[in-house]
Amino acid sequence: MEKGQQFILACHTNESLGFASIEKQYKSSTSLMIHKLYVLPGFHGKGIGKAFLEYISGLATQTAHDALILKVFFKNQNALRFYQQQGFRSIGEEETDFGNGYKVLDYIMTKNI
Repeated sequence: MEKGQQFILACHTNESLGFASIEKQYKSSTSLMIHKLYVLPGFHGKGIGKAFLEYISGLATQTAHDALILKVFFKNQNALRFYQQQGFRSIGEEETDFGNGYKVLDYIMTKNI
């Protein structure tokens, strides 16, 4: 939050179902970055992830953003399929070095809005 991220919580009857975090004007661009989008496993396939993306797209449109960007762990095939079904396309890869020999490869995905 100190870096300007906004958090969004999905709830139903006082039960938290998932959350997302976004950053407007990501890297001083007209893109909105989705840093996190998580839905509890018991609620997968119920439209919550899609509702998050629709809500975030609406926020992006209201704030003059023209695209959404996110990163997906390269082995997370379920997430990759989900984002592709929602109109995202891969535009590259990024490897993050966490130190001690631990590196993570993510696919960078975008969707014009």
